[in-house]
Amino acid sequence: MNRIVYRPRAILAGLILLTATLGQSLGAAPLPPETLAALQAATAGATISLPAGTFQIGDLAIPAGVALKGAGYDKTILDATGKKNGLVLNSDSSVSDLAVVNAAENGIFAQETTNNTVARVSIANRRS
Repeated sequence: MNRIVYRPRAILAGLILLTATLGQSLGAAPLPPETLAALQAATAGATISLPAGTFQIGDLAIPAGVALKGAGYDKTILDATGKKNGLVLNSDSSVSDLAVVNAAENGIFAQETTNNTVARVSIANRRS
């Protein structure tokens, strides 16, 4: 008679491997919910600050006239693995002091926009 043994650690390890296989980066956390909510509700003239850390993002729209500022391009890493674009800029928006990595097409996408500023930003493909 065969006996099934329940091994929670083995199941957890399998789920972690599956998550990595589906294109999410281990070590990258989602943006904090309060930061995402502030960005989505931001109006022209607002500055949204991101803390140091590595965060999963993708096709994240920066509203018109809003500034997104990280803690430094070597400290705030936005990982867009599995997404077409990292950040999507609207007119008069700005991005500074962060890195965008692993977007399938564009780290920062801006089309038919005016007066955008990108400063002290690194864009790279770090997939192996």
